[in-house]
Amino acid sequence: MNTNKSFNISNKQATEQAHQFDQQVGRNIQYLRHILKISRQELADHIGVTQQQLAKYESAKNRISAGRLALVAHKLYRNINFFFEENKM
Repeated sequence: MNTNKSFNISNKQATEQAHQFDQQVGRNIQYLRHILKISRQELADHIGVTQQQLAKYESAKNRISAGRLALVAHKLYRNINFFFEENKM
């Protein structure tokens, strides 16, 4: 019997939680990009997508893959874990 409450959530709750993670990741990408004065085009070129696609990652309209997030982390000088943290902006 599983007593871990995190496994006792509905599909709707799990979907909402996943979307919240996507939003957090997107906000952190955009935040760091602005702080480091890196254009959307420059970062998009580095990770191999269009600037429109990067905008979709930043706004959480599309989910970024782990591999692309690793490329973002490298370009923005951060550990990949940074993007999942709630940072003070």
